[in-house]
Amino acid sequence: KPALVLGRCDSPELAEALAHATCKTPEEASLILATLKTDADLESAYAMASAHPRLSLWCVYPKGPGAAVGDSRVREFLRERGYRDNKSSAVSAVLTATRYTRAKGSA
Repeated sequence: KPALVLGRCDSPELAEALAHATCKTPEEASLILATLKTDADLESAYAMASAHPRLSLWCVYPKGPGAAVGDSRVREFLRERGYRDNKSSAVSAVLTATRYTRAKGSA
């Protein structure tokens, strides 16, 4: 399943997982994968997901309480905008990923 990747994949584990599984346009994608380091990254990921509601949004961000954009921030931001988290996965020792989809009934 090809992913439309937003942001830089600095993690060797993430780069390996995405090898030969990316695409250039949303029309080719089966999902959006956004690496989040700042609030601006989160806002950009939301904008892309909103423009392409058929695609789930995987958010990849640092683990732990010291992260500038961490689990609580991502969940709060996206839930306020009608998205729900429905799967999570460890990416590496320092990164985690959570999948968000638009909640039923959200426009």
